[in-house]
Parts: sequence; C-alpha cells; structure tokens
Amino acid sequence: MVFAAFSAAHAGIQPEAGQHYAIYLLAGQSNMDGRGKANDLTGDLAGYAAPHDQVLIRYSSGGHHRRLRESEGLIVLQPGCNEQPGQFGPELGFGHTMAAARPDQRLIFIKVSEGGTNLREDWNPDHANSLYQRLVGIVGETRDLLAEHDATFEIAGMIWHQGESDSADPHVAQYADRLTGFVGRIRADLELPDLPFVIGELCADNPRYETVIAAQKEVAASVPGVGFASSAGLTTHDEDVHFDFGSLIELGRRFAHAMLALEGKPAASTPPTHTLHHR
Repeated sequence: MVFAAFSAAHAGIQPEAGQHYAIYLLAGQSNMDGRGKANDLTGDLAGYAAPHDQVLIRYSSGGHHRRLRESEGLIVLQPGCNEQPGQFGPELGFGHTMAAARPDQRLIFIKVSEGGTNLREDWNPDHANSLYQRLVGIVGETRDLLAEHDATFEIAGMIWHQGESDSADPHVAQYADRLTGFVGRIRADLELPDLPFVIGELCADNPRYETVIAAQKEVAASVPGVGFASSAGLTTHDEDVHFDFGSLIELGRRFAHAMLALEGKPAASTPPTHTLHHR
C-alpha cells in the first residue's frame, strides 16, 4: 500500500526501539475535534487534565476549510489536541479508558478532525485533497516513523464522530451507503479487512439529526466489526449540537467500551466522570 505524502515535521517524541504500539485512529468533525474547555476539568475530572504518558498522539485539526493546527509529530496525550488551544474532544476519555484496560500496552492515537465537514465531499475517499486522504497519509508516515525507530505496531481500531453537517444535505438518505463505503475503504486502504470501527452517535436530543442517527445505527447493525457509542443522556453547551466537557469525557469512555467489546476485552476502572445533568 502506498500512502499519500503529508508534510509535517517529526519534532515531537520519538518512538522507543523495541517497543510495541497499538495505534487507534480518531476522525470526524466538531464533536470529534472537541469543544470542551480544559479549565473545566476539575474535581473528579481533574485527572483528565494531566498528560497521560502511556498514550502518544499525533493530531491534525482544521486545514480543509479552517486554519490548520497540528502537532509536530507525536506528543503525550493531553488537552489541546484540536482546533483551539486549551480545548479537548473525546480523545481524553477514550485514552484514559483504553490505557486502563491495556495497562501493559503503549498506545498511539492519530486524530484528524475539522468542524463543519461532511462525508459527501470533505471526507470523501475519492477526493484527492480530502480529510480522508490526510488521515491515510498521516497513518503511513506514522508507520514509517515507527519502522525507522525499530518499533513494532498494530493498527488496532478507529473511532468516528461525524454527520452533523450531512443532516441538512438533500441527499441525506444516502448517508448509510456513504458511511458503509467509508468503513470499507479505510479497511481496504490499510489492508485491514477486520479493523474494529466504532461510530459515535450525534446528539440524540436533536431532531434534525434523526435521519443521520438512524443511518449510523443501521451501519453499526449491518457491517461486521462495527460498534456504536450512544449519546443517550449526554448534554451539550449549546442547542443540542456540541457536547459539553463532562459529556465529551463520557463519550470518549463510551467509545472505549464499544472498542473493547469489539476486541473482546473487558473495560477496567477509570476515574469517574462528571455527573451528567439533563436540561
């Protein structure tokens, strides 16, 4: 498999020779990018504000329609891996939960995200400059970097949160077919036909998202190896679009539980999340 080139400096943390890494891909639009504020991670969520040495991340946010912000190579998982400094997405809850479940495993996250992007064009695998192509290019570069440092790796799974921008598409009825094709394409391009893939539900309280949510559930139920992370009970900081800080942590934990279920591994204990309050 030949991966597209992606120009970014490897000025961050270098992989350890002889170490084995499990790589997880994180991709989507604004709720994957994250609009949670790190300053709100206090009390029982304070642990999520600290860097997690077991998990490295390379992130690339924006750059398609918005200003690009990205890490220079791999860094330690921490808040700020998104379009805006001092914010976070579901990667924190996902990372802490996965690390607790796999305490002897070093993890690498590759996160590509941008708010306001759709699956029909912005993430279309057949578009040469799409976010999909950027994701695949970064995966290829990360694999090469690990090989250069005599580290071994596996691409262990992918989580996906996207669809808000497709809800107003006049062709929204095609979303299930597009998402099914997307899953098949990433598996084919990575030469991993059984790659575990978890879909994150859009805000279930928003009636505008009913068609996309139905499509998400259809794909999760019909495509082997695809899981579903529910948004039931999660709360937003705006009009049922962007999850608030506590719900982003919980969403990440739900992504992890769904991924671990696909992997056949039990979830371990992680710090409790902020109590979710219904409006």
